[in-house]
Amino acid sequence: MSLYEASLSQETIRRTKSYDIGNLFYVAFFGGVIALTVLANRTGRWLHVNPNVLRGFIFVAALLYLGKMGFYYAYFHHMIELERVYVKYIARAAELLLFGGYYLALRQPYRQHMLTVGENEPLKKSGIIWCLISAGIEIVSIVLLIAL
Repeated sequence: MSLYEASLSQETIRRTKSYDIGNLFYVAFFGGVIALTVLANRTGRWLHVNPNVLRGFIFVAALLYLGKMGFYYAYFHHMIELERVYVKYIARAAELLLFGGYYLALRQPYRQHMLTVGENEPLKKSGIIWCLISAGIEIVSIVLLIAL
């Protein structure tokens, strides 16, 4: 390779796009586990994060969701005694911990994306849609847990 030959060719350039990963905090807070997992994994695929890392996060999110539903089951069937406000705080804290994991995993690829591309995809529409879908799924799950 000559010193003056281009080091990048069209075959080696991988296009990236991304949501602002800081805004995934709001998705985690308002939308919950499902919305966060869908949108953070979409961002991870766009940023070409290792698929095994994304699969690991899906596994952790599934465990978190099942743990959350088990916690709600125990609460609604009086197996544990807590004030209602603490139940909501515990669930939100777990979701925000999941966001922290996604943030740490996506931070470096996101910085690289911002250096090379410098633009983000809008999160508002897909964020609202997935927050509503996630809330609907969680409401149905909780109603079914109460009925058991």
